[in-house]
Amino acid sequence: SLLIVLMLTLPLAVVADYLFKTLDARDGLTSSQVNCILKDSRGYVWFGTPAGLYRFDGYTFRNFQSDSQDGSSLNDSYINSIQEMLDGNLLIETSSGYCIYHPQTESFERDMKQTFARMGIETIPSVVFIDRHKNLWGAIPNKGVVCYNQQQQLLYEFGYTDDAHGVPQGMVCSIGECRDGAIVVYDDGRLVCCDVMHQQHTVWAADAVPALQRRRTKSLKCFADQMDNIWLYGQGTLYMYNKSENTWNTSIGERLGLTGLGVDRNINGMAGDKSGNIWIGSDQLGLLKMNVNTHETESVQPRNINDQQWVKETVAIQSVYVDDTDLLWVGTEKSGVAFSGQY
Repeated sequence: SLLIVLMLTLPLAVVADYLFKTLDARDGLTSSQVNCILKDSRGYVWFGTPAGLYRFDGYTFRNFQSDSQDGSSLNDSYINSIQEMLDGNLLIETSSGYCIYHPQTESFERDMKQTFARMGIETIPSVVFIDRHKNLWGAIPNKGVVCYNQQQQLLYEFGYTDDAHGVPQGMVCSIGECRDGAIVVYDDGRLVCCDVMHQQHTVWAADAVPALQRRRTKSLKCFADQMDNIWLYGQGTLYMYNKSENTWNTSIGERLGLTGLGVDRNINGMAGDKSGNIWIGSDQLGLLKMNVNTHETESVQPRNINDQQWVKETVAIQSVYVDDTDLLWVGTEKSGVAFSGQY
């Protein structure tokens, strides 16, 4: 019903050969920059912005902001990420750290030390990731990586042992996942895949990308495509790791002008749909659509919905997200959010 409402009530914007609709200040999304997007199990679509958290029900927006006089509000209005936990609560990352949104009371829990302590995690992680099984992964500075199985209430610890049950030392900048398990991403491009669903063990590891050893960056994230190839992306970075061959493919990013010395272009998000497309969001190249098999890439350029003229400048993309109905959501830097189900 949410999809039907969206398709009926919002203005159309044609993007190349793709039909997009937009949500912006006219619809109640008063922040033009959208950093992250999540559709929760209740069907709400959430948008994280520099000016708070927005919840969209298909008709209207509800905005949540930080209030210094209200201890049950957000700890900070600048939102970096949104993840859903096993119990339906949302784990929100802001510029001031993590907090938890409780849907029943529409309030936020700021005391994360107590929250993690209930899981047996004594130190608040620097990075938190919730995988598709609803396991909560955390990077603990100077200690390693932990995983809390929310269903069985079991805690697993991957210490700095660099063996079959641990991880190597280093700066962990993000955690993602593939079919094999969670992927721990280091600032030099090293990847370590850890699994707890069968038994606690390190499944595989990828060596650092040579180019990144010289210029480490905390912006790195990973994305597993429909073929389960692993993409490493971030500031001046787009590399593909082939697990079966244990090799890095650097040619795709180089061809697109996204990698190399002196490149300051950022990849801000990647997502895959059920039609075999990889969607890539970039600050300077805008929205790119890549075929998962051939890696052929095309630029998806928006049309201005007001005057129906092609936009000459590239729309900077902050986030891309494909939901459970295969709807593509695109968060921009200055123009709100656009979504499409026809590609």
